[in-house]
This record gives sequence, C-alpha cells and structure tokens, in this order.
Amino acid sequence: MPYIRRIRISNYRSITDLDVDLTPPEGERFRHLILTGPNGSGKTSALDLIREAFGRILRPTGETSPVVLDFDVDIGEVARQLSTGELLVFMFRAQRLLRLDETSGPKALQLPRSNGRGEFENEGPYAALAAQLMVNRKTEQAFALTEGDHKTAGEIGQWFDALEADLRDLLEQPDLSFYFDRKSFNVGLRYVDGRIVGFQQLADGHSAALSIFLELFIRTELAAATSQAPREGVVIIDEIETHLHLRLQERILPFLTRRFPAFQFIVATHSPAVIASVPGAVVYDLERREAVPSEEFQGIRYGTLMTEHFGIASDIDRDSTEKLKRLRTLARGATRTADEERELQRLAEVLEARSHTLKLEVWKARNPGGGAA
Repeated sequence: MPYIRRIRISNYRSITDLDVDLTPPEGERFRHLILTGPNGSGKTSALDLIREAFGRILRPTGETSPVVLDFDVDIGEVARQLSTGELLVFMFRAQRLLRLDETSGPKALQLPRSNGRGEFENEGPYAALAAQLMVNRKTEQAFALTEGDHKTAGEIGQWFDALEADLRDLLEQPDLSFYFDRKSFNVGLRYVDGRIVGFQQLADGHSAALSIFLELFIRTELAAATSQAPREGVVIIDEIETHLHLRLQERILPFLTRRFPAFQFIVATHSPAVIASVPGAVVYDLERREAVPSEEFQGIRYGTLMTEHFGIASDIDRDSTEKLKRLRTLARGATRTADEERELQRLAEVLEARSHTLKLEVWKARNPGGGAA
C-alpha cells in the first residue's frame, strides 16, 4: 500500500524549504503528520500542494511542481492504485459542516463525479449520501424480514449497531440511537432525553466532526461493496479542530486513526489538544522548521504546550497576564508613590479573587525573598 515516506516543498508562497521524513519505525506501516505554525506560515498551502500532487500522479501534466512526495512503492504503482480506487485520498478544508441530501424514499445512490484529477465536483460528496444509504439499508432490511431472510436482516442490523456505536463514541453520547420516520423517510438522531435531532440541525461541532467521519465511512463502505481492494489511503485535514469543543479536539484524531487504522492522516492544527492526542505521528512546526515525534508531547500539560510550542506568552488569560505583569513591576520598585501603592493593592485584590494560582503568583511577587505564605 502506498504511504508517504517523505514530503519536500520548495519556494512556494511562505514555504521556502520544507522537508519532513515520515519513515516509520521498523514493524510499522506509516507515520501520521501534524502541521503546526502561526497563521500565514503555510499550513493550508502545504496541504493543498499534497492534495494536488496526487492529482498530478494520476494525471501527469509535465509541469514542475514545488512539492515532491516519496512513497514506499514505485510512483507507477501509486498511479495504478489511484486509478483503480485501491488508494483513496481525502481532502477536508478548514470550513466544513455536514450537508446531507434530502431523502424521500429508497432509491439508487447517485455517486459523485470525479474531475479526473482525484477531486470531486462538490465538497464532501460522499457524506451527503449518508441519509440515503441508511434509508436504503433500512428498506432492504424490511424486505428481508418480509421474505423470511433473517440472516440478511440480522447482518443489516449489525451494520446499524456498529454505525451507532461509532457515533456514540465520537459524540460522547452513550445512549444515542438512529431515528427513522417511516412516512417521510427522514433520518435523525435520538438522544437519551428523548430529543430527536436531524443531521442538518446538529450543533456545529458535532456537524464538523461527522462531516469527516461520514465522508470516510460512506466512501470506504461503497469501495468495499464494489471491489475486493483493501480500504486504505491518505486523509488530509486542514484545521482539524474547527468548531470542536476542547474535549472533542482531543478525541477526534484518536477516534479517526482507531476507526480507520489503514489510513495515513496529514492534518494541520492550532490546538495543543490535537498534537498530543496520538502516538505514531510527526509534529512539524512550519515556523521553526522543526520535526518532533508526537510522543514527546504526551504527558505534558496543555498550558506548557501553549507556551513552549505554540508561542503563547502565558498559559493564563491575556487580561490576567497583563495585570500580573504590571503588579510585578510595581512590586519590584524600591519606592512607590501613594497612587502606585493603591494601584498595587487594587491589582492584588482583583487577581487574588480570580484563582488560587493567581493568588500564589501575587504572593510571590510581593514576597520575592520567600518565606512562609
């Protein structure tokens, strides 16, 4: 199976020289890549170039490209597997929400059309088919039961059970289940409190997460139904944390890599919860031109990652940081005016009321020599 072993990008927009070695340790098939860096450092540009590289492999143009991908197999084999669908490549842009096609009953799926370069006419084309696929499978199950084919009906039931389990895991809703309206053929989710929510009504965070999962799920399901080829490939995701609550930020990549273990993930992120979430990845900082195994970020506090990797001045909020900085300046003064003394006291009262951590910092600033608190 073709997996990327090295990525080189030269002189493209803000990227002057990127060279990432993704050679896996012995016994492993591949390593994931997590790109970090401030806005304007080239994360999106790098992901676009990687996506376009697969299109050029499939349909060579003869043009010189600023990106070179090295694989564990010959480039001709990569092209062959792209053309046969053995190698699947996905691209998810930063702004994404789930958009499902309307359903009015069972009907044949109208598969998305490719432009011949490994791209599709619309964003997220396979995820849009999710509701229709579920209606079709539910109808097939009903016909199987009517005809006494309990084996097929049971297999379809297991398919729905597995899909429900995936959604429960991803959305942290242990009692979540599908809801089917047999008259309107609408599909939704039923929550433990009895609420029924359509896929189009989901909160943005859940919608963004499901847009990735369902695109991968539906396309790999259809690939399995039409071919004996393994479901493997490369998944490219820009700003994987888009719309996600912090808890979902730290869950999304572990969930995807666990659920689709044969796929190599290449993602960009601004989130410390993402870079520390999985082993077996290379974290590459585009500003520093530095590659670090993701294992080195595990076990480190998010606040430390924010200051040491993402360059935030403090792991305390900006307003408190500025107030604490001013308090320290005042506290260091050998003498203070009456106004400065009152300002120092006001700052101390505000900060001490905010948190125990800030209360300790105030005490340390006012007692530089140490001693009992």
